Parts: sequence; C-alpha cells; structure tokens
Amino acid sequence: MSRKLEVYLKRFWDIPIMEKKLIFLSLLNIFIIKMIVGLLPLKYYIFLLESKPNVIAPYLEQYKRIRLMRMTIQRVLKIKMIKLSCLEKSILGKLLLNSLGIKSNIVFCAKMEFLKLSAHAYLEIDSENTFLFNKSFIKLYSLS
Repeated sequence: MSRKLEVYLKRFWDIPIMEKKLIFLSLLNIFIIKMIVGLLPLKYYIFLLESKPNVIAPYLEQYKRIRLMRMTIQRVLKIKMIKLSCLEKSILGKLLLNSLGIKSNIVFCAKMEFLKLSAHAYLEIDSENTFLFNKSFIKLYSLS
C-alpha cells in the first residue's frame, strides 16, 4: 500500500463519526447530482432543492454546522476523480446544509465579458455567510 493512501486512511479513521457520515452522504449525492445535472434541465430537479431542513446535528451551533459543510466539501473534492461545477457544488452544499438543519438559497448569476456570457451559481446561507460567492457576477435569481 502506498504511503499516501495510508495517510489518507489514517486521517479518515481519526475524524468524528458525524463527519464520516457527511462524507458518505456527499459522495452519494455527488453521484446523483452529476447524473441529474448532466442529463436534465433545472426545471426537472428543482423539487430537490426546495426540501425543508432536517436536523441531524442539533447539538452544534449554526456556524459550526456551516464550517462542517465547507470542510466536508473540501475533503470530498480532494479526491482527484471528482470535478464539480459551481452549480453542482452549490447543490451539494444546499443538500448538506439541509441535512444539518440550515436553510439556504442557491443564487444564479451572470456577467457579460468581451461579448461572452458567463454563468455562476453560489450558495447564500444568510446575510453574512456565502459559499462560492464571486462579486464580479450580477445576481439574477435566487432559489430557496
């Protein structure tokens, strides 16, 4: 077994069970999100994003749950095979936050640059917290 793999496995066994649960949930959601976003227009999977928050960690304060979501996504993205667009990361973040009991909105943005239209999506948690925010884009639509 390679040294790098041993280090990753040791780190995985050292993290708390709640984080392991979120990593597993993230990997499962990534598989589903990649298929849905790649095959269907937004109007066919918008119902997934309108689900109500369900608290699986009521003992954690809100800022700790937000930090847990960010750390989980960072850990999952360290896997070299997984490449996610900003929309897919936002959807994954929203689903993780819903499982942690935090309401959030996916915001769709656009910008025109040298006759080229660029699109972006980010997650708006509350007035202070955002995930993947880019101030060069103009907010078009918010999906809660």
